[in-house]
Order: sequence, then C-alpha cells, then structure tokens
Amino acid sequence: MRTAYSASKFAFTGFSRALRGEVSHHGVKVTMIYPGYVQTNISKNAHAGAFGQTIGFTDKNIANGIALPNAISRILRAVETGETEYCLYNGID
Repeated sequence: MRTAYSASKFAFTGFSRALRGEVSHHGVKVTMIYPGYVQTNISKNAHAGAFGQTIGFTDKNIANGIALPNAISRILRAVETGETEYCLYNGID
C-alpha cells in the first residue's frame, strides 16, 4: 500500500536529474539524497487511518537506522563534495 509514496520518490529523482541538467550551466549543483532509515519520529507520527490518530510507535527499521547527527554529517559531506546522488544507508559511506 505504498504505491503513491514510491511513485513520488521516483518522480523526485526524475525531477532532480532534469533540474541538474537545466541549472548546471549557472554553476548550481543538485544533490539527490536517498536517506534509507534515519532515527526520527516519522513512523511514530505516521497517519494511522482514523482522523487525527497516529501509529504511536517507532518502526523497528527506523529505530535501528542511522542516528540523526550522523545522517546530517554524511548528507552535508555529499553536498559539499558535489555528489549528484548519494545513498545514505547504515554503515555504508
């Protein structure tokens, strides 16, 4: 039941690649980050189906994901070094 979510991520990848081609001659760089699992409250605050209700717990994958400060550091490094696409997965640089 995540078709729309997956499609929107795929669309964002296409948009980023097209934008990169349009703005590169202006010296603008575009970095697409594929974050994987990062320890945030996103799953805890996800919509549960009933109006106004959230799931209320952290998904196991997110709980075991990359600590937020580490994720931020790695994302900033990818942007600073001009990576066009960067996959941020636990334990992988």
